[in-house]
Amino acid sequence: MNLNLWDLRYDCPKCGDDCTDLYVEATCMVILNLDDFGEVRDSNTQHESFDLDSMAECSNPKCQHRAPLRDFLDKASRSTLMIRKLKEEGWRVRSYSGRGMNGRQCVGVDVGSVGETVAVGAFLGNDCPGEPSYDNMGRGFVVYWPHVPWPEPEQQTYCPHCGEDYYRDVVDGEEVECSECGSAFVVGEYRM
Repeated sequence: MNLNLWDLRYDCPKCGDDCTDLYVEATCMVILNLDDFGEVRDSNTQHESFDLDSMAECSNPKCQHRAPLRDFLDKASRSTLMIRKLKEEGWRVRSYSGRGMNGRQCVGVDVGSVGETVAVGAFLGNDCPGEPSYDNMGRGFVVYWPHVPWPEPEQQTYCPHCGEDYYRDVVDGEEVECSECGSAFVVGEYRM
């Protein structure tokens, strides 16, 4: 998945601190340059890597809670991560307001059958934020998570060609086609 983990926001699940500093266990490849006698002449660290399963520790000295990095994601980052993962796999993701939500928008996925509703949860695996709800839409179903809010855009995005307002159901970095003029553009690259 092409997602920079540095772009996400983290909160400690134990103390609630906004983790602006978070200690994450990472793996590194260290290249050692040896001389003729086997002594280290110099070294170069490359390919430092970590993922959502890497262990992390809260930087608050009174807390120091340890858990997988995914447990530290704030709600907006969980939504963004879930949406990108589903879209990259080809699922039709959209904002949805289900029964009893009073207009609040959450993450939803359009599916064609009951079997696909199970497949969405199985695909998400550890990233599945609990049990979803389902609505029958007549020709298909929508699977949605009422407690996973649809991320709000920081600014409204417009089509750079015709000026059409295009901020609903999209995430920055996503390529979309304007419903008004048909031109393609990347959300977040053009602001008016």
